[in-house]
Formats: sequence, structure tokens, C-alpha cells
Amino acid sequence: MTRCPEQILADLREVIAALDRRLPQLDRVGETQIAADAAQLKSDAEARIAVLTQAIARDRAMPR
Repeated sequence: MTRCPEQILADLREVIAALDRRLPQLDRVGETQIAADAAQLKSDAEARIAVLTQAIARDRAMPR
């Protein structure tokens, strides 16, 4: 199943929103690593959004 870049962007933004809503529970075992992994996932999603946004803009700028 092929998904359009706009849908992928929406999904990535949803992931970021979910990560932003999550409150670390530092009293839980492993929470420090979970929080670090979540921060890395958010950073990766933001980087992917930047790449996709540039690709979409480039595609729209090309004459058809």
C-alpha cells in the first residue's frame, strides 16, 4: 500500500503530538531510557518531516 507524502506527514505529526503529551514517570524502572528513546524518536520524526516537506515543495514547483 502506497501512502501519499501528506498522509505520512500527518502521521509523523501525530506521533510527535503523542510524544509531547506523554509525561515521564521517573519512579518507574527504565523510565530514563524510555524518555531518551522518546526524545530520539521525536527528533527523527522532525527530521523526516523536514525532508518530506522539502520533497513536497520541490514536486509542486516542478512543471507538469
